[in-house]
Amino acid sequence: MKNYKIKLLVIALFILLGITISHAQNQKEKTFNLGKSGQLVVSIDYGNITINPNNTDEVSVKYDEDGDYSSFRFVQDGNTLTITSDGDYENEDIIISVPSSINLDLDTDGGDVKITGNIIGKVELSTDGGDIETKDIQGNAELNTAGGEVATGNINGNASISSGGGDLQIGTVSGEANLNTGGGNIMVYDVRKGLKIRTGGGNVKAGNVGGVFTVTTGGGNVEVKNVSSTTTVTTGGGNISVSESVGKTNVATGGGNLSLKRISGGVRCVTGSGDIYVELKPDGKSGSKIKSGNGSITLYVPGDAKATITAKVRNYEQWGDDNDQHPITSDFKANTEDKSSHSLRTVYVINGGGSDIEIETISGNIKIRKMK
Repeated sequence: MKNYKIKLLVIALFILLGITISHAQNQKEKTFNLGKSGQLVVSIDYGNITINPNNTDEVSVKYDEDGDYSSFRFVQDGNTLTITSDGDYENEDIIISVPSSINLDLDTDGGDVKITGNIIGKVELSTDGGDIETKDIQGNAELNTAGGEVATGNINGNASISSGGGDLQIGTVSGEANLNTGGGNIMVYDVRKGLKIRTGGGNVKAGNVGGVFTVTTGGGNVEVKNVSSTTTVTTGGGNISVSESVGKTNVATGGGNLSLKRISGGVRCVTGSGDIYVELKPDGKSGSKIKSGNGSITLYVPGDAKATITAKVRNYEQWGDDNDQHPITSDFKANTEDKSSHSLRTVYVINGGGSDIEIETISGNIKIRKMK
């Protein structure tokens, strides 16, 4: 009986070994010559797509077959190679070595898409559920995933990148960038031209923006540095931080704090209940409005600024005339001050007036300071 069990074990091991050997023997490789400026089109049902750029003219495709059956179909038309699958084979993972100067159009219904090296060409990637990862792209990039994360290197062109809910982490974009996720966080290092961002609720962090900057998030925090044109930021409840912006800066949050530093031109900033801090260099023409529902407001302007500042606290009665603390304080001399049973309004005409700056809070205090 013991010898019989040993024989059964040996037979089972040989069967398993045979399956492993058979599987290894079914790995296939096909090679195509497209030249250095060819195009690769891949559309598969389930598998992962891995692209390995190199310095050759050849496209080398590695994949598995199920016995004599292959799920993949290969069609070469000139310098374009198209690879498709019928979805009948469980393992549709595919590894492709390509010239680095190739144009890529890749699509998978369920796997990850990964480019392991730099691509000099146009890149279009799409997956219904996987992650997307690339290195540098020397051309326009269109990357879409229904729910995964996206991470890229630098993109030397325009970028359109979206995810149904994952995070986006993008390098420097030399052109315009349009970034969209259903709920994840977005981080982009620099965008040389315009940048448009939308997320259902994640945080946003951006570096230098060389054009118009527009952000909408359902509730996350937003941080951006050095915008050379109009800035518009809206969040349902997060904090907003903008450093160094030229032109019109428009920011609004349902309840977070606002911090605007080294802003030139005019600002419009609103928060439902947070505090506001603004460093503003008025241009003498653009108007500004700064408003908080319940928070305090601090405004810094240069001593030589040409501006007319109107500061208003609506719930003045809560302070009372006998209170040692005044709700509005300033380094500049007030020209007029109007009190009523419910509000306090003070006007400062600085250096003959110029840019109109309106400041208002319902129940916080207001501080107006000379910028050092």
